[in-house]
Amino acid sequence: MANYDAAIGFQILGRNWNGGEPNAKLFPKGALAVYPGDQIARDNGGDLTRTITPATTLLSGIVAAYSPTTQLWAMVYTPSDAVFMVQSDASLAAADMGLNAPGVINAGSTTLLQSRDELDGSEIGVEAAKDFHVHDKVNFPGNDWGADVKVIVTFNKHRMADNTVGI
Repeated sequence: MANYDAAIGFQILGRNWNGGEPNAKLFPKGALAVYPGDQIARDNGGDLTRTITPATTLLSGIVAAYSPTTQLWAMVYTPSDAVFMVQSDASLAAADMGLNAPGVINAGSTTLLQSRDELDGSEIGVEAAKDFHVHDKVNFPGNDWGADVKVIVTFNKHRMADNTVGI
């Protein structure tokens, strides 16, 4: 059976890779609407931005909660070892575990107030410049290797951490 195509951004999975609690911090963002699960970076003035070039811009974290344009701050998961679930926009196989891929920036859902960001599975590889490291698929019924698979990822390239070459 095919996986269900439902991109919901990067969803925190409860613990950091080292076992600690994922923490979220407040950051200034100006008049920018952000959605839970959005990839986020900081501009030269320190404000949050969604102007991100995958595999180039250093990510600062993943948005934790919806923040409309009228709010000047947003909560962001910032630990460089935070663990997330995300949907791949292309087919992935078990052989892709341990490799790296950039994220895909998509417009959030103004109806569901939810991110639509995904992992760029078509760009999976060993390059250290790619934003996320793929660990495994999420183990739940109906989630099989292939198109739209939900996978477990950590940051590979983060503003506060080193990036590494995939296995």
